Amino acid sequence: MRKFLIILLCVLPLLGCSKKWEWSVPLAVNSTEVDVPGNLAGHLYIPIYSTVRWNLSFEYDESGIQWLHPDITSGKGYNVCVRIEYDANPFPEERIAYAVIVPEDTSTGAETIRVRLKQPATK
Repeated sequence: MRKFLIILLCVLPLLGCSKKWEWSVPLAVNSTEVDVPGNLAGHLYIPIYSTVRWNLSFEYDESGIQWLHPDITSGKGYNVCVRIEYDANPFPEERIAYAVIVPEDTSTGAETIRVRLKQPATK
């Protein structure tokens, strides 16, 4: 009887896994706000989860200084990590930019995502 229970406990979880799992959100990120260190240059990662193709661009503040440099600007897949190199902030004011992730085909229900990247002022 004990062997039967052990076998049953091992087999029951497998019976519930017959349905194929499907990602239900066509485009997503972990967070829409990222704090970027200010005094040193470096890099960070933004994981993007998607079932659709997407394109990445940046919107900068009125200065127009491009201080973010991604390794890729398009992709598709469940866990694509975009590596973004950032420059140190040499200014006495914080700066803000937006990573804009746009689905190539909006008929899929995917919506544009804006990730706010904030870098503090140099002290």
